[in-house]
Amino acid sequence: MQRVSDTYWPCFLVLALLLLSNCRSELPEDVELAYQELPEKIDFNIHIRPLLSDRCFACHGPDENSRKADLRLDLEEDVFAPLPTNGGKAFVKGNLKKSVAWQRIISDDPEFQMPPPDSHLELSPTEKALIARWIEQGAKWKKHWAFIPPEKSKVPEPGISDGTQENEIDHFIQSKLEGLGLKPSPPTDKERLIRRVTMDLTGLPPTIQEIDAFLMDDSKDAYENLVDRLMTTDAYAERMAMEWLDVARYADSHGLHSDGLRENWPWRDWVISAFKKNLSYEDFVTWQIAGDLLPDATREQILATGFHRNHPINAESGIVSEEFRLKYVEDRTNTTATAFMGLTMECSSCHDHKFDPISQKEYYQMSAFFNNVPELGMIGTDKNFGPLLMLPDQETEQKIDSLNTEIDMLTSNIELRQSSIDDIRAYVDAIDPLAIKAPQPDIYFPLESISEKRDKNGRVQQILDHNSKGTVSGDAEEVVGAKGKAVRIDKDNEQLYFAGVKNFDLDDAFSGGAWVKIEDKGSFQTIMGNIGDKNTGWRGWVFYLDSENKPAVKIVHTLSHNYLHVTTEKEVALDEWTSLFFTYDGTATASGIQIYFNGEPLETTIHWDNLYKNIRPVRTRGYEPDPNKKLRMGIAHNYLFTDTDNGAFIGSYDEVKIYNMHLTALEVAAVFRKENQDSPFIPQSADQAKKEHYLVRSDPEYKSLWERRSSLRTQKFDLIDPIHEVMVLDEMSPPRTTHILERGLYTSPGEVVNPGTPEVLTPFQAEWPSNRLGLAKWLFSKDHPLTARVAVNRYWQMIFGRGIVDTPHDFGTQGSLPTHPELLDWLAIEFQESGWDVRHLLKLMVTSYTYKQSSVATQEHLSIDPKNKYLARGSTYRWPAEIIRDNALAASGLLSRTVGGESVKPYQPKGLWKDKNEFSGYLNNYIPDTGDSLYRRSMYTFIRRTSPHPAMIAFDAPDRSRCIVKRESTNTPLQALVLMNDPQFVEASRVLAERIQKEGGSSFEDQAAYAFRLLCSRAPTARELELLNKQYEMALNKYRNDPSSIDGLLEVGDAPVDQGLDQTQTAALTMVTNLVMNFDETYVKR
Repeated sequence: MQRVSDTYWPCFLVLALLLLSNCRSELPEDVELAYQELPEKIDFNIHIRPLLSDRCFACHGPDENSRKADLRLDLEEDVFAPLPTNGGKAFVKGNLKKSVAWQRIISDDPEFQMPPPDSHLELSPTEKALIARWIEQGAKWKKHWAFIPPEKSKVPEPGISDGTQENEIDHFIQSKLEGLGLKPSPPTDKERLIRRVTMDLTGLPPTIQEIDAFLMDDSKDAYENLVDRLMTTDAYAERMAMEWLDVARYADSHGLHSDGLRENWPWRDWVISAFKKNLSYEDFVTWQIAGDLLPDATREQILATGFHRNHPINAESGIVSEEFRLKYVEDRTNTTATAFMGLTMECSSCHDHKFDPISQKEYYQMSAFFNNVPELGMIGTDKNFGPLLMLPDQETEQKIDSLNTEIDMLTSNIELRQSSIDDIRAYVDAIDPLAIKAPQPDIYFPLESISEKRDKNGRVQQILDHNSKGTVSGDAEEVVGAKGKAVRIDKDNEQLYFAGVKNFDLDDAFSGGAWVKIEDKGSFQTIMGNIGDKNTGWRGWVFYLDSENKPAVKIVHTLSHNYLHVTTEKEVALDEWTSLFFTYDGTATASGIQIYFNGEPLETTIHWDNLYKNIRPVRTRGYEPDPNKKLRMGIAHNYLFTDTDNGAFIGSYDEVKIYNMHLTALEVAAVFRKENQDSPFIPQSADQAKKEHYLVRSDPEYKSLWERRSSLRTQKFDLIDPIHEVMVLDEMSPPRTTHILERGLYTSPGEVVNPGTPEVLTPFQAEWPSNRLGLAKWLFSKDHPLTARVAVNRYWQMIFGRGIVDTPHDFGTQGSLPTHPELLDWLAIEFQESGWDVRHLLKLMVTSYTYKQSSVATQEHLSIDPKNKYLARGSTYRWPAEIIRDNALAASGLLSRTVGGESVKPYQPKGLWKDKNEFSGYLNNYIPDTGDSLYRRSMYTFIRRTSPHPAMIAFDAPDRSRCIVKRESTNTPLQALVLMNDPQFVEASRVLAERIQKEGGSSFEDQAAYAFRLLCSRAPTARELELLNKQYEMALNKYRNDPSSIDGLLEVGDAPVDQGLDQTQTAALTMVTNLVMNFDETYVKR
């Protein structure tokens, strides 16, 4: 091919310059000026996508319902496609003039300009210039960086090898610094380094002995050995758990209206244990999302699922329970997205996400994973509600297992005896059903009369059958009954009450029934029972008719988990007298319930068969036993059947009987005959009934087996009853149907969806189960772009104070760009390849030179990188609230090192809980703990969501109402007031003052230096000692002149005052130690 002559090249150069000049002429003057300052190469993800997301996606993004002009700017194929309106293109690669979007961006016509002036989303000249250069450079498109799987970038080589590169992190950090014209800072001193790493990894200060040992150790491995030691301590596990509790929204109350007591602290203990064992992050997350669905799931794995029961739950009467149940599903969906994917999926609950490619349909596909928990939307005010997991101690569990073995053997023998008919055939055949006599009831009210009687207070009561144990409320009336007279009620304030009825337990056999004449249909109607309301967990039992007038029974410890529920398909006719009866054999099984219709046993359907704790009635508040609870007929409680149906009976009752025993079918038939004028009634299944009757009443072997098994069951239930239970997940079968909720409203269910995940991330594989376990597998699949990045970023934030992505909750298009994207991806892959080893990840961070730098900021630092985003110096920020308090307790010697257990109540101002409400039976008055419980680590502080601890809130601790992956950080005068005046800090100052007198030497200088080292982990400077001495002399002079004020200071708190020390000196030193507590380095990382 002939070479173009060199003489033509000047012509091409002139032409190129003319074209560039022509391009420049299309730019407005202010844009032209900005254009000159732009970086040479424009990166779509760094420079352009944030502009499109912020200014354009609201009208031209993923949300189809809000999209205008049918133009979508978040997908490459749409950005460069012909416009539906005029055939042009929004963006034409390399051509500004033909790019319609550009022409509208620079237009002065308010009708044509984009973004529209009334949107107040105007682009700056620099932003316009960026778009112009991007178009000129070919408008190269990239998928959003966070939706591309990470790749392990090549570690950069440092420009200068000067010993400041201790691991790969330093190479990435220093490569960025070189580009900014910055150099790493010198290393910090050893005192500050040991404090920094000990506080970061354990949340507690190093002891003076630990500081001295580190200062004396000049070995090459001294620091690494320190890090390794710290990571094996209980304090490290507690510190890591503390960070996770924010993510998991752990609290000790239910939140919302009543904000009653929740007791899920064993889940917190599990978190501590998981970090102590260095459980892999994959297992740590998988167990919390789906531990119950793992093959042969252990108790520990099921306990972990308490993570997704930590959300607030409503106990407010009057709510629509399904609305709030769906809110709990929504919370789990949002928390999963925030905690593990760093996405704001909640924005797509009402419509397609306006900024990220997540549709509303995908949101509800995600929510379908969490829609199968058998839970209530409305709970009682206090205590835990199902699903629940029992946590017996080892000794109790062994006893229960031993009893179960014996019970199973006896059950096999009972079943064998039931099937052995040959040797008892003659006895069974000899039974004449009509000869069976009706047992005498333990409670019997024929309901023949209603009379009036005054009680001891002079009030008029309506009495049934002239028996003061039977009373009536409302205006019940006497009517003609099935046998003689009866009582009719037709309003929900009309009920019948019967005293003296035994409060049966789950292992008691009992039976009961009445004749009823029903006058209504379409709602639930209560026949009889002693069942409590929601604030008792609905404890007790109830015999009722469903909305189709079909008889049913519930025997309840707590809904929705620990109860029995059976129904029948026989409808009770209106306006006819019918005998309804039920029996329960005390086996704590649904099969032990039998319902009878006019003496005939009905086939039952079992809806729930899980009863293992007592059913004895309790009072509405405090779950205290209510031994005098009366049997009630005519009404139950809201939320037992439906939200608004209280089970009011409309009709008449007659012949009420309760038996403290399980009646056989032949005995029930005998009762029916007696009530029905001795009619010759025999149940249809007479042969089976005869066999049952013989075994239960006459067969010595069967009776012996039954009695022995009943005794063992009673022993077992006595062991089980006090066992603490925690709220966990469980899976319904079959699963619930999940709908897209139009506009996010529970009242507007739309299209049915199946479990699924956002397509933009990574496919959900067909071999994975369509449940929470499948979701966990998807999260930890090799190509998932977010899980590892999000975790690494959050731990980086914990160590360095700021994430590589500064919006840990949002890795989407509205989130911050990573300051070090290659480092983030390198760490993400390293984390995966290490087996998701959290300790390995953290060790990499804290052993880097980047971490060990001095935090002193130079003028150059403040000019180029004032926020220290690029880490040319050590991080500095205020410690979290818990660490500030724990530092004071540790320095004073008050800190209790007890690990785990129930939450504790340190000092707080009086009356804060009292002002909230009085619905709770446990949380009306805040009563501080005593002894060691006052001085436990702050992560154990009782968190009541509507009234969190004020000192913690002052230092930005969250109320745990939702998932928090980044705490706010404020700087207010209130924080100084807490450090100076809060009883916990005043008491710690005084006890520290006593400690330094006993341990710190005899001179003030030695004592002050000792206090300074205990609180700040370093020796004070001469100037600092001089200032402390000045404070000491002022305080000493004050208390010598005013000794009456000493007691008021020293008596703050429960810790006893050391009377063996000079009280004036102790008071003066208290002021000194309190001053050091208010010193910057006490509560700020340096």
